[in-house]
Amino acid sequence: EEESILDEQRESYRNLRDFIPMAEDGIFSYYQSACGDFRAQFGLDADIKMPLISNKSMLSGMTKLTGVLFPMVLDPGEVTIGFLLECSWDPEHGLGVRVSNGKVEVGSQDLLT
Repeated sequence: EEESILDEQRESYRNLRDFIPMAEDGIFSYYQSACGDFRAQFGLDADIKMPLISNKSMLSGMTKLTGVLFPMVLDPGEVTIGFLLECSWDPEHGLGVRVSNGKVEVGSQDLLT
């Protein structure tokens, strides 16, 4: 069975640079909302694994991009991209970001499987 690249995947690739700020904003929002719960689990290591931050540029020392995905889509016209990252606060599950038609979802890397 021959698989080819879909037009929607090509469109996602062409717009990669547009998706990056959306993903960064989503990660920052996720970080801010999850910070309290994770920090409570870390105890004395909280300031190392998940320090309090005031802007998204401060995430760079705690995250590392490991992959960019252009998944197959089910709906014609759907433009979706996925980002896989390592993160200091959850090294086992990492971080996954899916941007689909302008909607951003952030969670563990399982989000993209």
